[in-house]
This record gives sequence, structure tokens and C-alpha cells, in this order.
Amino acid sequence: MITEDSVIVTSEDLMSADHGGEAVVLDGRSGKYYGLNDVGARALELAHQPKSVTEIIDLLLLEYDVDRGQLTQDLLAFLRSMEAEQLILTA
Repeated sequence: MITEDSVIVTSEDLMSADHGGEAVVLDGRSGKYYGLNDVGARALELAHQPKSVTEIIDLLLLEYDVDRGQLTQDLLAFLRSMEAEQLILTA
């Protein structure tokens, strides 16, 4: 299970594109598409290179005006769902 201390990286099969302000992500293995908001898209962009979840939180806090506790809770839930779909991996 992903925690704040986990180091994550996106799957090599993950492809994304901007589509009118929303990111569309394609899992190249399954052919499934996912629509992401800008914060989720940015989190995955940051995880193209291995980073700890804490590093991603810190970077997102510099870019978005959000509460750290809420961001952490939401990001962990999002990353865990992406891990379940094998779109991100723990390094």
C-alpha cells in the first residue's frame, strides 16, 4: 500500500495527453482510458521519474493553493487507485 514514504514511478505503458484542460491517460497494456483533473495529471507527470509521495506533495503545494492534509489524503487515495490499475509502481 502506498504511503507518504513510498517512492513511486509511472508505468512504462502509461501514455497521456491534454484534452481541453483535462488529462487523458491511456494504459497501453489494457487499452483503458482515464480522465484526470489537473492535480492528478500533474502528480502523474511528476512521477515520470521516481519520487517519494512526500516530494510530490511538496511540489504540488508550491503550485496549488490547497490544504496539506486534504491534499495528502486525496493524493494517497488517487495514487492507491492508480496502483491498483498498475499505472504506477512502487520503486
